[in-house]
This record gives sequence, C-alpha cells and structure tokens, in this order.
Amino acid sequence: MRSARGSVHHGAVRTPNAWVVGGAAVAITVVSAACVDAAGSSSQPSPAERFDAIVVLGCRVGPSGRASPALARRALHGARLWREGRAPRLVLTGGVGDHPPSEARVAADLALGAGVPASALSLEERSTSTAENARFARPLVQGERVLVVTDGFHGLRAARIFRRHFGTVALSTVTAGPLVRARGALRELPLHVLDLLRG
Repeated sequence: MRSARGSVHHGAVRTPNAWVVGGAAVAITVVSAACVDAAGSSSQPSPAERFDAIVVLGCRVGPSGRASPALARRALHGARLWREGRAPRLVLTGGVGDHPPSEARVAADLALGAGVPASALSLEERSTSTAENARFARPLVQGERVLVVTDGFHGLRAARIFRRHFGTVALSTVTAGPLVRARGALRELPLHVLDLLRG
C-alpha cells in the first residue's frame, strides 16, 4: 500500500546502519591485528635448537644516529642469542633510512657492546624492506638454517618472506609495550594482505 506521498511501506528492505557496519569492520581489523601479533610473538625455537646464523632485522635510526627502541631491542636480543650459542654468526640487516648511519651499523655497535666479537658479525647495509633483508642476507649465511629476530607483530610476515630464501626459518621475537604492539600490528595487517595477493 502507498501513502499519500507515494512511498512504499510494505516489503521495504532495511539496510544495515552505517555505524553498525563501521563498528564491525573496526572490530574485525583490531582482532585480526591482535592475531597477527599473537602468532608472531608465540613462535619461539626450542632451547636445544641450533642455527647457521641469527639474522636481526633492521629498524629505524633516530636523528642523532642512535638506535630506536625497536632496533635496540632486536640487536640486544640477537646478541643474547649469540652468547647462548644458538648460532656462530650474527647477521645485522638494514640500510640507511631517514638518518645515517645504516641500521645494520648501529645494531652492530650495540652487539659489540653486548659482548659479540667483530669476527662473529656480518653486516647487510643495503636493504630497505623485509624482502630485501632476506634477499641480501642470503649470501652472508653459510647454510640454510636461520633464526630471525624481530618484533612479534612483524614475525609472521618476516618468517614467510625468509622461507623463500632459506630452508629452515625460526623466529625469536621481542615484545614492546601494548601501544607499540597495537600500532605495529595494525600497520602489518595490510602488508600481509598484499603479500598473500602477490602469492
């Protein structure tokens, strides 16, 4: 039946409220990001497992040439794994970003200060992405077994990329505060989708 203004009252299709749809999309995104972080953070090698190299993934260097908190966490964790005897070589990756020196060079200074001798270090100073970290680290590793050090939210994607170049890839991730983890995981989510679309 039509009203005096000609509008249809019976059989009309109700569309979902835009606020409901938007809220659901946000919730799905947040949960997916949390899953990405949890999956990367929970992936740790067994204490007895040994590798050909520990590969520390680079991160930002500050304006003063000092390591960002993330880079410092990764470098010091990699040095600790080396001291535990997990691998004979520590490979530090990362080129020059917004500020020199290279991420690998800054990480190497931290590793030296943490007791790793220069003879055990290899520096990869060209990369500007995770894909390049893996590709350029490949010639520096004599073997197929690598232990990759990065933040938990980055671990899942990093492991997938490194498996294109190495036979065995394990993760030993570091953990930041809740806000950093949330921000990092949300940033990683679209990169996961792009990687999957590219195959």
